[in-house]
Amino acid sequence: MVNDLKDFGKSKSQQSLTGIILAAVALVFHSYNLDYSSLSLDETFHVWHAQKPLSDVIEKAANDPNPPVFNVLISFWVKQFGVAEWTLRFFSVLMGTLSVLAMYLIGLRNFGFRVGVMAAFLFCFSPMLFRFTHLIRPYTLLMITVILSYGFLFEYVRKPSKWKLFLYYLMTTLMIYVHPTSIFNLPTHATIALLSSYQNPNQVGVMLITIVLAALSFGAYYLSIPYFEKEVEMWLAPPNWEDVWYVINVFYAKWYVMAIQLALVVALLIPSVRKRWSKHWIHFAMIVAWILFPLSISYVFSHLFEPVFQDKYVLSALPGMLLLLAMSIDVIVPKFWKLIPFISAVLVSALWIDLTPHTEGDWRNVVTYINANKDQETAVFINPWYEFTSFSYYNDPVGYANTDSTMKRMVTDRILWAWHDVVADESTQANFDRLYLVSAHGGYANWPFNLDSLKSNSDLINERKFDGVYVQLFELNKHKMELENSN
Repeated sequence: MVNDLKDFGKSKSQQSLTGIILAAVALVFHSYNLDYSSLSLDETFHVWHAQKPLSDVIEKAANDPNPPVFNVLISFWVKQFGVAEWTLRFFSVLMGTLSVLAMYLIGLRNFGFRVGVMAAFLFCFSPMLFRFTHLIRPYTLLMITVILSYGFLFEYVRKPSKWKLFLYYLMTTLMIYVHPTSIFNLPTHATIALLSSYQNPNQVGVMLITIVLAALSFGAYYLSIPYFEKEVEMWLAPPNWEDVWYVINVFYAKWYVMAIQLALVVALLIPSVRKRWSKHWIHFAMIVAWILFPLSISYVFSHLFEPVFQDKYVLSALPGMLLLLAMSIDVIVPKFWKLIPFISAVLVSALWIDLTPHTEGDWRNVVTYINANKDQETAVFINPWYEFTSFSYYNDPVGYANTDSTMKRMVTDRILWAWHDVVADESTQANFDRLYLVSAHGGYANWPFNLDSLKSNSDLINERKFDGVYVQLFELNKHKMELENSN
């Protein structure tokens, strides 16, 4: 496929040692500050369900837009290693480390040793990868499956065999089952098949059939679960160009790294540079397709069907962007001058990483704050109700781990989310003298009671804002006034 671009320049042992070093760097770096921030709602919700029997985990996936692969894997992980913050997120670190190694291998085997090393370093120090290695979410698992899917396709293109084709089909199907938006990569795969094997129609046909079979494998799942049969209200809006610009910015660590890529494109105006580049235009076209198809299809799909354009939902374009940059540096910049744009890009990316990552809710400190002052006459009301997993994780780890009794234990401990537990129906008196009102998601969730009535019939004693969570303490029965129940 790309034999004319290869220049390994290293023995097999040196190549292997380089891969081990890259993996070690990724593992150590992405383990830093792993438990710095609280688990978010999505994390605690995933893990809470993951503790249940496998049959329940699979059944839950039937009513979820995400296929079951990640939930099944994290369920196995939780049952083996427990639910400590560091331990949970280390799964994502392992997947991120494997994806860095996969970036090295896809560059090494298809575009040369230098490209492999540069692509791996750029990916390792990507702010996006660091962000998702510090979350119990499916996105680092998505990265490794996306890169391996492209890798096995390139392997088949270079030297076709039935086993490589089968591995490509298997990994591509797995990729889609990790996250459905990854299906937007299949047109790129078809483009690679056409560009690389246009002189061999039979081989192109075999690859296209395999791509279709991978899509149909997910289609069978799509048609078999009830989630997609109902109308689902999306929390996103169709993207505008500002949204697209934002995604490109965060993928390239603001615009600085993108500026390096654009400068390399401008360098093609130099005849000698353009001559070197023209030898490899097919390879560049393949990688550009890796970037453009996921982004553009997601954009169009968001306007025609469901809005799904977010950085995490088009994350599969990120490896293509960084691989393109590594290839551009290697082909366009001569000799040791390659180090200047490469080191600059790595340093800019690394400096842009938030080494103290924040999640959407600082539940660890919320629980600590409330428990420091909570007594028998004080209750806690959580809104929206589904944040009970976040609160329980830090308030009652034993109760959180026993999913059959989590909610019951919380109600017994006066952690509530049903308003009639605070003020019984037809009552003019609250069941507790004080109430911590805990609201998340910036107040976007509807209140299950009349908030104005609560404020007018009680005294606000204290309030405090945490990252993503607002806590207010009310004195309820001081004036013995009626609190209005749910409308």
